[in-house]
Amino acid sequence: APPAAAADPPAGFFTLEQLTTKPYPDGVDPTKRETYLSDDDFQKVFNCSKDDLQAMPQWKRELLKKKKGLF
Repeated sequence: APPAAAADPPAGFFTLEQLTTKPYPDGVDPTKRETYLSDDDFQKVFNCSKDDLQAMPQWKRELLKKKKGLF
């Protein structure tokens, strides 16, 4: 088999494009799509870590997720 392209996300993770395009990948919880981004992609998309986002008030998390098409 050919080696995986560098753009392929790590196992268990998906790209922002995959997570904002229906149908979503198999097994993805549509209410928690941001959790399927790799840590690097998450940082690029939200400009913070997953822990930082979780620490935000719910309204602010939802606002950021809406801006990125993940709500």
